[in-house]
Amino acid sequence: VRPGGTDVPREVDVELEGSGATFAKFLGSVDRALKAVPKTPGAPSTESRELVFAWGSAAPEGPGHWSAQLAGPTQLHVRAASPEEARCFKVLFEACAKQPDEDIWKMPIASESAVQSSR
Repeated sequence: VRPGGTDVPREVDVELEGSGATFAKFLGSVDRALKAVPKTPGAPSTESRELVFAWGSAAPEGPGHWSAQLAGPTQLHVRAASPEEARCFKVLFEACAKQPDEDIWKMPIASESAVQSSR
């Protein structure tokens, strides 16, 4: 997060806990966390993150890290550590966008064809 157009990135910690966690609730939590970002940087977290989603970063740092940038007025370009992770993000995001009030833990994270070919 780069509040106020600064070049200093800030971390926003959002937990997605337990069953019943919906995409809509998650987006609400992210929105509240982004609105609460202080204008001045604090100390970086030393906690290991399960997933990292960076806005405006050139490239993800490794598995479980995604980076997004606007690719046009209605398009978002998401980068991942591998083409497979990028496809998984797309499948999950599209499923959540179609059913924002469903449990996010029950959403698909891989296409049906990818699941079939891995068996």
